[in-house]
Amino acid sequence: VIAAMLLFFGAYAFFFGKGKIIAVILALYIASLLYTFFPMIDFVDRFSLSLNLASSLVFGALLVTALIALRRVFRIEYAYGKITTGIEMLLLATGATLLCIALTTNVIPVTFLYQFSPTISFYIMQPYTYFFALLAPLLVVCLLSMRRTYD
Repeated sequence: VIAAMLLFFGAYAFFFGKGKIIAVILALYIASLLYTFFPMIDFVDRFSLSLNLASSLVFGALLVTALIALRRVFRIEYAYGKITTGIEMLLLATGATLLCIALTTNVIPVTFLYQFSPTISFYIMQPYTYFFALLAPLLVVCLLSMRRTYD
C-alpha cells in the first residue's frame, strides 16, 4: 500500500506538475485541521452510514474543497530542470506519502479499509515520528526552487 501511494503521488507530480502536488499536500493539512474540529459527526448518525464511512466521506469532502480552493488561489510555476525536477518530484511524492500515512493512522479512521503492519503502526503512532511525518513535506516545499507567474 505504501509503494502504491508513493507511485500514485509520484505519477501525480509527474503528470500534473510540482505546483499541483504542493496544493495536494497543503490541502491535506487544511482538511486534517478542519476534520479535527468538525463539530457535526453526530449529525451523520441520522443517515444509514457507519461512523467510519461517514468520517471518511467528511474528510474527503473537506479535502476536495481545500484542494479546489488552493488550486484557484495559488498560481505558482516551479522552475524545471531535468535532474532537479525528478529529485524534487520524488521528494514531494515521498512527503505526500508520509503525510497520508501519518494522517490515516492518527486522524482519519481508515482502519476499516486497511491496517498497516504492526511495525509501521508502532513507528507512526510515536509522537516524534508523527511530528516528523507532518513536518517533512513542509520542509521539502520550503526548499523547492520556484519562479512566480502572474495570470
